[in-house]
Amino acid sequence: MTIEGNLAVFGTISQSSDNRLKKFENSLDVDFEALKSVRKSYFRFNKTPEVKDFGVSAQELATIYPEIVKKDMRGYLGVDYSKLSVVALAAIDKLHERIKVLEDTILKLAENK
Repeated sequence: MTIEGNLAVFGTISQSSDNRLKKFENSLDVDFEALKSVRKSYFRFNKTPEVKDFGVSAQELATIYPEIVKKDMRGYLGVDYSKLSVVALAAIDKLHERIKVLEDTILKLAENK
């Protein structure tokens, strides 16, 4: 189904995510340098220039996570932002690991003074 324009849903939209429906494979790895290269900005659609929004470039994101980018019947690219949130969660996990290492290093340095 293709919808052009806005879609308002009052309630919840959910996708199948039950463990019983999946076979988990590798953990999602995050490449911070590659993610940094993806433009994250405000934009205006050409058809509705009066409306300001924000998002990412599908073309740029496709070079890193092609699974998140889909092509419609007219050849335009779209981003599955629900999957992009999983990338954000993986990035948070990786940042948390880095913070923990830095905290441990700071504690060791403070103890050696």
